[in-house]
Amino acid sequence: MELRREGLVEIHAHRGTFVFSASEAIINNLMEIRMLLETNALRFSMERNWGKLVDSLEALTAQMENAVSEGHLTRYRELDAAFHRAIIDNSGNIFVQEAFSTFEFRIQALRTQLLSDKKNRETYQEHVLLVEQIATRNIELAIEKLIQHIDDSRKSLCDSLASQ
Repeated sequence: MELRREGLVEIHAHRGTFVFSASEAIINNLMEIRMLLETNALRFSMERNWGKLVDSLEALTAQMENAVSEGHLTRYRELDAAFHRAIIDNSGNIFVQEAFSTFEFRIQALRTQLLSDKKNRETYQEHVLLVEQIATRNIELAIEKLIQHIDDSRKSLCDSLASQ
C-alpha cells in the first residue's frame, strides 16, 4: 500500500500491479491535463469557495515551510499534493475532482522519483506567491502563476529525467 500511496505502482483489480515509469511524453501529457483541470478548478474555487480555499492554502504553505526547513522530503511532497488537491476540491465540481483522481497518483510518483530537496524550496516559494494572488482575489494573475508553476514543474521533471 505504501508504494501505491507514493504513486510508484498502479493496482488494478483483476488485472494486476504495474510499476509506474516516467517518460518525457508522460510528463508533458500529465502537465497538460494538470493545466487544463487545475486552472479551471482554481477559477471555480476562487468564485465559489474563496475564503475556504485561502484558509486551506495558507495552512498548507505554513506546513510546507516547516517541512522544507526541517528537510522532511516525504512530508513536503505530501503537502504539495494536498495543496493542489485543495484547489481541485474547492472547485465545487465533482467531475473535476473525479477526473483529477484518475491521474493524481502519477503526479505524486513523478514528485517521488524525480524531484530533489532543492526543488522543494523553489516550489515552496512558487506556492507562496500563488497564495498571495489568490488571497487578493486576482483570478487572472493567480491562474498565470499556476500555469507558470506547473510549467516550471514540467521543465524540472523533464530535466531530472534526462539526467538519470
